[in-house]
Amino acid sequence: MSDFRFPKPFVIKVVTNLSSQLYMEHEKIFEYGRPLDSLVFASVGSLDLHGYFKMHDGDVVRQKVVTIPPGGWFGDYQILLNLRSSWDLEAGQKNKNEKISGISDQQIQVFKLADTKFRKICDEYPDIRAHILTRSQLRRQFFLKVFNENR
Repeated sequence: MSDFRFPKPFVIKVVTNLSSQLYMEHEKIFEYGRPLDSLVFASVGSLDLHGYFKMHDGDVVRQKVVTIPPGGWFGDYQILLNLRSSWDLEAGQKNKNEKISGISDQQIQVFKLADTKFRKICDEYPDIRAHILTRSQLRRQFFLKVFNENR
C-alpha cells in the first residue's frame, strides 16, 4: 500500500468540481471504443467493468472483469493519456440494506469530474499527475491480468 497523500488544495479542487449522477443498475456509463468525458467515482453502489474478446470461431464475447466498489474510480488512465476506453463501464449493484434518501433500490450514485477539469487540475500538480498515471497503469495491468485469466 502506498503512503502517498494527496495535498489538501488538490483534493479541494477535485471535490468542488464533482457532479452527482444517478444510474439504474446495469446501465452503461462508458462504452468500449469511445472517449471518456469524465473521471467516475463510485459513491452509492458498485461499478462493473466489462471487456470483450474474440473466440476461436470468431464470436465476440463480453465478460465482466472486475467490480469497482464504493470509493473506487475509473477513467484516469484513459483521460490522462487521451485514449478511448478499452472497457465498458456500467452501474453495478447497490447493497440492498443500504437505504439512501432520494435514491431508489435500483439506482447507483456516482460522482463525475469532467475530463477537461481533471486534466487542468493535474496539469497544476505535475508530481500528482505522474503519481496518478503510475497508479492507473498498475490498475490497468491488474484489469488485463484478471481479464486474460478468465477468458
